[in-house]
Amino acid sequence: NHVTNKEWKEANPEYSKEWYEANPEYSKEWYEANRERKAANVKAWRQENPGRVNATTAKRKAAKLERTVAWADTDAIATIYEQARSLQKLLGVALQVDHVIPLQGELVSGLHVESNLQIMTRTANASKGNRFNPEDYQHEDV
Repeated sequence: NHVTNKEWKEANPEYSKEWYEANPEYSKEWYEANRERKAANVKAWRQENPGRVNATTAKRKAAKLERTVAWADTDAIATIYEQARSLQKLLGVALQVDHVIPLQGELVSGLHVESNLQIMTRTANASKGNRFNPEDYQHEDV
């Protein structure tokens, strides 16, 4: 039973602008100023909840396997991941390989193929999440 972000916000009006103003620890500014503390908390949570971490990881791996088609160019996919690692070392910025059309999106689910991959910063990828906006998508016809 999945609840969308919009549905959750409507059902929980206390999490409004006023709530965020009263709880500054949830603001972007607080997060930026306390990045190391937040990372330590996440690390501690992951260590205390290995079952949940393993379940999430397994679900992600299964989704990727289910959406990897026989005609995918695995060498091209590996090259994209290698490029991301190289660029990360060169630029000193945390980069990730993102699926343009998410593997587990609400609107549509994409494939794990080279044409559905893009390199982006970790922050941008986290912000994008599993969302897909068809109006933003520009596919080059082959």
